Amino acid sequence: VGGLKLRGRTGGIVGGFATGTLDAEGGVGGGGRSYVRLHGSAQTEHDVGPGRLSVAVEGGWGSPGLPPYRGFVFGGRGTLPGEPYRAYGGRALALGRVGWEVALPAPVIPLGRYASTGRQVVAGPFVAAGWAGEPFVSLPWGTSDGVRPVVGFSADVFNQLLRVEFGWGLRDGGVGVTVDVRRDLWSIL
Repeated sequence: VGGLKLRGRTGGIVGGFATGTLDAEGGVGGGGRSYVRLHGSAQTEHDVGPGRLSVAVEGGWGSPGLPPYRGFVFGGRGTLPGEPYRAYGGRALALGRVGWEVALPAPVIPLGRYASTGRQVVAGPFVAAGWAGEPFVSLPWGTSDGVRPVVGFSADVFNQLLRVEFGWGLRDGGVGVTVDVRRDLWSIL
């Protein structure tokens, strides 16, 4: 197995930024089995009016020899709140999300001598959608049977360390609420 990962970032603290990753992986195994796996993601945030507009896209593809454990999966927490957790997956994936958030004043609740909940809550609406194709046989997730759209509302609380998301799946009417550490902190946890 071998791979190459490229990461990039533009912009700065004021105004906006853009990040992106591109992963390429290949492997050769016993019996002449081989595979290729490609995965890419991009995110951008920019100040728009009193808030911030964010756009994120992700895509992936694997060749027919891709091992099931290297496949792609989505649904629920971290991807599409309002859809069942890890309900969709396969050798191909596309996800997208657009959100707008604004900083709102919030009551400060002291948490001991040196900490508090913070003076702001960053909150706003979002719309997201995902698609999965080319499913693996005998795995609990399958094709998404088309695009799975979700609308929702997110809020960053406790000094913007925790993210609370409410999502409503538009195709099946599923509702989901998640509480998690902000996604940009995942890499250090």
